[in-house]
Amino acid sequence: MIMPAGPVPTMRTSTFSGSSSGRSRPTPAASCMRGSVDTYPWWWNCTASSLLCVGESDGTVDSIMERAVRLSLVESYIIWRSVVWSMLGARPARCWVRCAGPHPADWVVIIMHVHGIGVSALKGGRHRSRSHVLLGPDGPVGDRVFAVVDLEAGQVIRTVEHPSLVTCDARWDDGVLSVEIDGQRIEAVPRMSGRRLALEYWGRAAAMEVVDGPWAQEFSRLLGRAVVLARCSVVGAVVYGDSVTLSTTGSLGRLADEAGIIVDERRFRSTFTIDTGDAAAHAEDSWAGRELDLGGARLLVGHGIPRCAVIDLEPDTGARGTSLLKTLAGYRLNAGEIEFGVYARVIRPGTVSLGDRASLRPLSGPGRSPT
Repeated sequence: MIMPAGPVPTMRTSTFSGSSSGRSRPTPAASCMRGSVDTYPWWWNCTASSLLCVGESDGTVDSIMERAVRLSLVESYIIWRSVVWSMLGARPARCWVRCAGPHPADWVVIIMHVHGIGVSALKGGRHRSRSHVLLGPDGPVGDRVFAVVDLEAGQVIRTVEHPSLVTCDARWDDGVLSVEIDGQRIEAVPRMSGRRLALEYWGRAAAMEVVDGPWAQEFSRLLGRAVVLARCSVVGAVVYGDSVTLSTTGSLGRLADEAGIIVDERRFRSTFTIDTGDAAAHAEDSWAGRELDLGGARLLVGHGIPRCAVIDLEPDTGARGTSLLKTLAGYRLNAGEIEFGVYARVIRPGTVSLGDRASLRPLSGPGRSPT
């Protein structure tokens, strides 16, 4: 199916509205180039709008043509034409995502990019939006460095049990920890006490060290129990699964449609929200085992993320007021788990910024198939 396509402006927002808010999404066959951050000349629009997507390509002529040989002569001609434009330096090759049926005529061009980035220096604290983040070998640098610990119980405080934690806005810059607790900002250089902790977090060992400073007293007052602030000895010590999490605009849009309300993407506390244009919701489910390039980093995508009642907490106040988990369970319940988004781990460190392209790497080996 050949559809005209023109440049589509990018809209970066932190919320996704359901049909009750007037959100409408074109059918996949009627949309090309969605999620683009570029403006394209007329000849590229014509080429792209007529291109029948043949799977995901690494941008080389060989890779593109390997897909093209499986198509009809007419479809192969379309691919060849795109390759010629690329060889002439017209545009860099794109990332293709199959977002509809199994026949090539149901495939469209989707250009994926990083729509949102979020981290929190404090485990369970307010999820803060960032313009960029450095991914180290073990995960996002500066993410969940500190955690609130109940020494008597020997456990890390969890947000689902203490929603007021999400009101704590923590910043960790140049060795200075600044935390806003109940409207009061406390800023100081953390002093390590030398008291080391060996805790268990969701079945995994979590090595930590208690931090001396003014924060413990304020956290204890906020939570109504005696707690201390501790620093993780290794990156990712207090995460449920892998240290990087991904969600997509398509999945957020589907949830907004199902719930009929605006959905703040911070409810899912994802490291990255990927703009997948008009690709089908939960396209990320099919990325498991695939490598994904994000800016200067590369990830290995893992399995789905089981969700809990934290997504029903208002991201700024911690107030409960939605039934998003129940709504999600209505169409995402699988083997007792309600999954949304996917885990990933870093296989090539690097910096990722808003607007960076997100590209699935080609599958290797016999029998590979496009995503």
